[in-house]
Amino acid sequence: MFDAYRNLVDFAVDYQQKRTGVPTDSMVAQIANWDPGFDLQQATKEDMLKWRRAYTIKWLYDLVNIYSSPVVKRGHGEQQDLENIDWSPKNEELLQNAILGLQEFGGIVTSLAMQRPGTRISERILPHEVFFLQCIVDAFTVSRGWSIKMLKGHVLMAPPQSFDPTREIELFLDRQNERGNSGCLPSLRILVKLLEADEEVHEAPGYHQIWLHSIKVFHDGWSCLGRSTHLHANYVFPKSCFSETNIDGLWELSPFLCAVGLTDSVELAFRYSMALWDSLAIITTMIHLYNMLVEKRYLTMPNQLYHSLQNTFSDSIFPNGEIPTYNFGPVLSRQLHDMWAPGKQAQKQARRDVAKTQRGFYAALDLDLNLGFRKKSNLILYRDAKWNIESIPDHEIEPRSSLGMLRISQTKQVFNSQTGKKTLRETDLVRRAKVELKVDDDALLNMANAQRSAEPASHSGPQLNGEQLLRLVKKDIYNDVCGDSPSSGINYFWITIQIMFLYMEFERRLGGLRNPLYTEMFRAGQPDKRVRFIVRVLNLRDEECLQAMAGAFQNSRASLKDFTYWEDMGRAADMPNRGSEDESTGGQCSLM
Repeated sequence: MFDAYRNLVDFAVDYQQKRTGVPTDSMVAQIANWDPGFDLQQATKEDMLKWRRAYTIKWLYDLVNIYSSPVVKRGHGEQQDLENIDWSPKNEELLQNAILGLQEFGGIVTSLAMQRPGTRISERILPHEVFFLQCIVDAFTVSRGWSIKMLKGHVLMAPPQSFDPTREIELFLDRQNERGNSGCLPSLRILVKLLEADEEVHEAPGYHQIWLHSIKVFHDGWSCLGRSTHLHANYVFPKSCFSETNIDGLWELSPFLCAVGLTDSVELAFRYSMALWDSLAIITTMIHLYNMLVEKRYLTMPNQLYHSLQNTFSDSIFPNGEIPTYNFGPVLSRQLHDMWAPGKQAQKQARRDVAKTQRGFYAALDLDLNLGFRKKSNLILYRDAKWNIESIPDHEIEPRSSLGMLRISQTKQVFNSQTGKKTLRETDLVRRAKVELKVDDDALLNMANAQRSAEPASHSGPQLNGEQLLRLVKKDIYNDVCGDSPSSGINYFWITIQIMFLYMEFERRLGGLRNPLYTEMFRAGQPDKRVRFIVRVLNLRDEECLQAMAGAFQNSRASLKDFTYWEDMGRAADMPNRGSEDESTGGQCSLM
């Protein structure tokens, strides 16, 4: 990592000379004419190291220029004490156009680069920061066919012919809405219009003001994901250092940045969606209505989307997680009181504000602050634990996950004197596994024993080591994002839109029928019309309303997987296997 450290120091020292985002003439002489397609297999070791150094310094220049752009743009033409500015992500001015995934690292490097010329910065650089830079550089060199193996040293292979690190980002965003109900950006634009229309229906201007503002902030932030060229055009810093070969080299030439930026974005989308659902009572209300229509046989076939939502979020939507089979109106009223009674949402927002002030923007979206929708995706569960898998309590683990099955296999087995059989000790995880997997004691014990037999023979003792645990939960992450059981890979903004569209279809049908209950509830001056109307329908069992609503549900054929960010969903068993360090590379590579 010494090369990475030296290149970071040299970059910071050079940047300090002008602090304008332009390299010095001596540095330009070192990094000019850099070619991303340089033939590494025909190069000398010295040429390869020079090529890697030029990439590192060019990329760091782009990183600092883009990261600092909001502050520099604001102070254009003015004298600024750049060395005294708070360049950390706590500065909300910087956070607005933050480079997702690299906020902390971007703040650290920018702070080093913005010091006065001659400032000693070498002792300010910590080892983990150098390691982070090394990961960024290694990810790029690997994409060009140059990797370093523990046993083999430097390995050179022909680079992939078609590799675009921004591909998954563009699928996630779908900027031009080319793929229907999947893209994040078009869904946010439509959601803004629907929330504004909802304010008009309820005659309550400003009712969704907090959400309308934050949605626009998220939209602007995600618009910067994978692209920075528009920022170069709008502020005083020069064009990208990679502009001779790549229009947006900061992203196009950094698989690492694309990966961590997308990971952060997927996580933020899930957190924000759950916070939104925790505030919009219509989501919970519509699923209660769906349950009643199914239980009372108004629906002849289940609606796949609502059936999935009901099962996935039962603990968030129903009191004690128990799906009711009678007393539908009172049960819904109880849930609405528990989550939306006067003052409860305001108290929750106050806690969010405190968390944001004390611990930063991300803390304000902590799922534990929600009143109902607290269920974590596997990606969030493992990241919140800082990848210390052993520290995750059993009650937060999904029984179906790889980690869940591992914990079940490690559960103590006890002898039942009445049956003469061994069973697993009745823990919370074991109880939930039997319910969710629909198995009895014997079947779950057999599954646990099979899991124990499948564990790697190389580890000693009853516990997997850290690396083995991470390899195990890799399957859970794959399933969570793009596998057969996605949570993080679902666009809940589009689902919100679909739910609101379905309610509007109720209104269209009942308005056409001139239904008396609908007409009464939606007259001018009535508060919370949409939620209160469904509560009345469930309590009064208005037959015409229920038939019309059931018809609308029946015509809605969407399923949960219609709202995935990535269409090529697969099973964890099909997850790409990168192989081991000792795996033969055949005749396609050479060693330095």
